[in-house]
Amino acid sequence: MPITMTVRGFPIPGDATCIVCQRIHPVWPSEELIPRLHDLDEDPHAWGMVLRILAAAGDGATDCNRPLAWSAVEHYRRMSAHLSDLQRRKHWERRRDGKSPLLMHEVMIYHFHSLTLLWAHVVAEVRGVGYETVLDNWVIDSAKQLILGVQEEAINITASTLALCGAVASPDGRSADAGLLNTQARGAGIDLEEISAFIPGTVYDAEVELLMAAASFSIYAGALVSQLD
Repeated sequence: MPITMTVRGFPIPGDATCIVCQRIHPVWPSEELIPRLHDLDEDPHAWGMVLRILAAAGDGATDCNRPLAWSAVEHYRRMSAHLSDLQRRKHWERRRDGKSPLLMHEVMIYHFHSLTLLWAHVVAEVRGVGYETVLDNWVIDSAKQLILGVQEEAINITASTLALCGAVASPDGRSADAGLLNTQARGAGIDLEEISAFIPGTVYDAEVELLMAAASFSIYAGALVSQLD
């Protein structure tokens, strides 16, 4: 019988048992710091994958993260491996234009960026520091020095994407607009297919690298926000 993980009383789709190590990683950084599920409800399964990657990192089981990311991209690979580049682009254009739903790994990018931007905003408010300072210096610059096992191109592109999202959502460099944060993060998810062309390897390899980079920045922001307690 699958064991269900819950956050604030909302069940997370899927089995809470890790597909890699068969353990149950506790929710991290804490239920209080994670937005309610109905606030990020584009794809509950993608949201569940995001929470499982965060939970594994918080539990010190970082080796579980890449296989979890691969499992999301593998679903896309099975769907699209028979398509030509032109066909795959046409499918992406439909998702970009809102005619088809985003895929799981695209929604995961959206959620990871949303969490990173949101947690940077929380840290800025509590510490009384400018939002731009927290996002650019405390999260992006610091995390870039610590991320291991992810291609440098993916780290740099993700860092640039986050910095741009933050700049648009915080024109004054001090506060951040929640609606703009959400819009910018979703745009990053939509752009994943195009951005992957700048990462070495197949499109699937590249998207795993970008997922891992996005997750790494969220994990670092989660660690910062957890220290506010």
